[in-house]
Amino acid sequence: MHGKNNAIKLILFLYRVDNRAHIMYNSYTYIPYAEVRTINAISDKIIELLLYTRKASETERGAFGLKERLLFCLRRRPLPPRELMEMLGMVKSNLALLARKCIGEGLIEKSRRSSDNRALVYELTDKGNEYIDGLLNQIESKLHTVLTTDKDRQAAEENLDAAIELLSYIP
Repeated sequence: MHGKNNAIKLILFLYRVDNRAHIMYNSYTYIPYAEVRTINAISDKIIELLLYTRKASETERGAFGLKERLLFCLRRRPLPPRELMEMLGMVKSNLALLARKCIGEGLIEKSRRSSDNRALVYELTDKGNEYIDGLLNQIESKLHTVLTTDKDRQAAEENLDAAIELLSYIP
């Protein structure tokens, strides 16, 4: 293996030979059973993280759905549709429907980039910022009940940063 990137790109083809599982890698080298078990354990933990993330992100308004994910993506800066489609895993038509709904609710607006008048971007309105801030405050309140010390909060942030970095390499 040649670093973290190669480890992330592993899961290409799983097969069994003489009761030993192997993973076929790009260069057709074979990974022993112990490494397959490690990859399986990581896969299980990713699913477990997803389940607990859903539980932690539930608010008075319900689950953190597509609308909330769209608003969260736009929280830092305006984004063009192509980036949003990639981030949200949506096709153009579904993003257009979701954006139209959010525009109708006054949460986002569509505008042209100042540098290129042809390029379209979506951005949060003040109402959209208030909406997402309210959701994040509810989630933060939940976290304060389990992360009671600065040391706990710092460790949680570092572990989540590491998980986000790892998952960001997955194509």
